[in-house]
Amino acid sequence: MPRKKRYNYNNLKLIASALLIGVLILLLLQWVNSRKVKFVHYDAFGIDMPIAYSIHGIDVSRYQKRLPGKELKK
Repeated sequence: MPRKKRYNYNNLKLIASALLIGVLILLLLQWVNSRKVKFVHYDAFGIDMPIAYSIHGIDVSRYQKRLPGKELKK
């Protein structure tokens, strides 16, 4: 009686491995991209500020001269 021919799963394993690696690479790229800080550019000041930056304000230090209080309240 002749032997039954066994199916070779090597090609299927290779394709499944390549798909798994591709999905893992895409997930890693999405994670890295989500961790990047996004900025918005303020033309009036000529600076970039992070969008999710919780502290926005004016830098006041003892080395600056007098600041106009009425204009700062605006």
